[in-house]
Amino acid sequence: MIRNAMCAQMDEHLENIDCGEQQLCQQCGLCCNGTLFGFVRLSDEDVMHIETHISDIVIQDRNRSFKQPCRYYQEKSCAVYSSWRPSACSTFECNLLIRYRQKKISFAEAANAIEEAVGRVEHLRNVLSTASGDNQIALSKLFDEYVALYSSPDQSLILEYGVLQFRLKRDFRKYDDTRNVEDAENAEEG
Repeated sequence: MIRNAMCAQMDEHLENIDCGEQQLCQQCGLCCNGTLFGFVRLSDEDVMHIETHISDIVIQDRNRSFKQPCRYYQEKSCAVYSSWRPSACSTFECNLLIRYRQKKISFAEAANAIEEAVGRVEHLRNVLSTASGDNQIALSKLFDEYVALYSSPDQSLILEYGVLQFRLKRDFRKYDDTRNVEDAENAEEG
């Protein structure tokens, strides 16, 4: 009953996917907030659209990408969902969503995994941003800045970050997604 009432209130732009999938995506947002990805790669069509229609997205020339967190991700919702999104955004489905669709996990199991991951991310962001002063950068960058700032970083915090990364890789990322994130981050550093 509660689930059906929630589905009735869902954003009309998500109407093409199952109500449970809509709820899971709206509870999560880890693909948009800089947790799963530090960058979003852009196709040729994406770059052309951005250059002609959107003035406030900065494209990283070398990587043909833009940095996360996405400026259009607001209150667990995409502000530009109905008008236009990069192809990487419109085609991405996390591992958790795929497993739910395939009925390998229940809605409750998926929702619990999201709640746990989001809670861990929020906690780490709060602790790490206290050190760097900036909460609006990718989680991996925030962690790197924290480690660089302290000669003896808190070992329990490092362990907590490692556990989170393991769970994100297991529950949310697909292998290729993980490799693409690392490739983009390495290209930016080089």
